[in-house]
Amino acid sequence: MKDLSRLTYFMGIEAIRNSSRLHLRQTRYIIDLLDNVQLIGIRSYRAPYVSGSKMSKFDGEIILDPSKYRHMMGALQYITLIHPDTAYSVNQLCQHIQAPTFAHWTIAKCMLRCLKHTLDYGLFYKPGSFAINAYYDSDWAVDPDDRRSTCGYSVLLDPI
Repeated sequence: MKDLSRLTYFMGIEAIRNSSRLHLRQTRYIIDLLDNVQLIGIRSYRAPYVSGSKMSKFDGEIILDPSKYRHMMGALQYITLIHPDTAYSVNQLCQHIQAPTFAHWTIAKCMLRCLKHTLDYGLFYKPGSFAINAYYDSDWAVDPDDRRSTCGYSVLLDPI
């Protein structure tokens, strides 16, 4: 092991440290994603996909080559590490990764517009004590296509 100096950028996450806190953000990673999917000039937007809404696999025509959509979903899943507010919307989009439609692609572009608006957002950590809290939730038979149940969990690191 080698000490290569202070951490500034690692696996798409920028670390900005000052005397009182640590700021983690993914600005460069999001810009690279926008560039990879040729949407660097897209307008920014404030809110992601409306939470509480359910997408169906029958919404619109199926995309013939879904590789670009799948690449974007993988990148969006990684972005939820620093942007947990987008986790619900990304989860909804990822449920259609096998056969995405143009409606799903449009909603994914809305997610990218929201991320462009929040480029400098991130997580802030201050020195001190922390507590770990875990939550679990499930909904029964709410999938509009096959009435399957879904569940999820969240583990939070909270300051005391």
